[in-house]
Amino acid sequence: PPEGMIVANTHLLFNAAYGDGAHQLGQLRVLLGRMSKMSEAASCGGVPAPCVLAGDFNAAPGSAVYQLLQTGILHLNQFDVANVS
Repeated sequence: PPEGMIVANTHLLFNAAYGDGAHQLGQLRVLLGRMSKMSEAASCGGVPAPCVLAGDFNAAPGSAVYQLLQTGILHLNQFDVANVS
């Protein structure tokens, strides 16, 4: 198993002019992608390094960002896609 772990802390930008989580989803996509690459690079024997993500996500329960973080899945049919990128 890997001997280390990937730890990230963030403060996602909130801007009401961009709708429900549009900016946060973009920032989160980049962050999770980078964490995934780092986890794979730190793998040992094909087992990716574990990841811990903490921070201020500026996301309310039920928001697109919250759903993605909680489940790992984003169902866009549950949101007004005009306000979510």
